[in-house]
Amino acid sequence: MDEQNISRICVTSFSESDIVTAKNLLFDSVSSAKRKKTRRRDGKSARNIDDIIRLIKESDSEELPTFATRDLHKLPPILFDHVDPTQLLKQLLRLKKEINDLKSNYVTKEHFDILKCYVYNVKSTQAAEKTVNFVT
Repeated sequence: MDEQNISRICVTSFSESDIVTAKNLLFDSVSSAKRKKTRRRDGKSARNIDDIIRLIKESDSEELPTFATRDLHKLPPILFDHVDPTQLLKQLLRLKKEINDLKSNYVTKEHFDILKCYVYNVKSTQAAEKTVNFVT
């Protein structure tokens, strides 16, 4: 989903005070060189959402906190209209490639079992040879 759709969904789904509270909480939770701007006048909710998105994009993902909601019904529904099908297709193709890489680079269970038997037989043979050499 692109930033414009995210911004539009958030502005229409959340109150101005919810957006400001979320922005303050995020900026206070992340150590960033970016300073928090106080927005005024018309369109400040959209600009606050843009500030939130920008901070998330520019911050280290390990540094970002994980948030949860108490009221799931407050979350906006994400409809198919909000999703970019080309991005979904790209992700699907990337996943397919990763699966094919896994298939080609990793052994099957059967091959692994055969290898285990082979290693066991080699160890058994070596142990038997050592025993024979020790006895003679």
